[in-house]
Amino acid sequence: MPAIVAATATPALAASGGSVPVAKIRPSSDFAAQDLHEYDAATNSNRGPIAVYVRARYDQNIVWWPVRDPGVAVIPYVVSVEGPLGPSTMTGVLSIPIGGYVQDTRTYPADGSHPLPSGTYRFTLVLFGSDGSAAATTSVEIS
Repeated sequence: MPAIVAATATPALAASGGSVPVAKIRPSSDFAAQDLHEYDAATNSNRGPIAVYVRARYDQNIVWWPVRDPGVAVIPYVVSVEGPLGPSTMTGVLSIPIGGYVQDTRTYPADGSHPLPSGTYRFTLVLFGSDGSAAATTSVEIS
């Protein structure tokens, strides 16, 4: 089973955003990438594709005045990928109920092709709030 090499979360700035302030949304600490080890008969290998688990939370610190927090946050996200196949991005939108958690599972590469070249694949998730963004990074080693 592949090991997650690193996972960190840091705030960042963004130009576009979702329906709630960035202070109320955050990448979940279990944002992860995993080698799915699907067999490829042509190369007799089990490298890839990679499942990317986009996970986020919408904190329940409800504000009623001057504007009530929405019951469901609509949060755009981008996952940037760096690795042996070159840079790539995946985009999406999460709908998270207040106080809740959501997961979107993506496949890299998007077409599910494998085997993947050996090396380290780094995934950076950026969630866009109405006033900025929050980011988390994880990586997986394919050997």
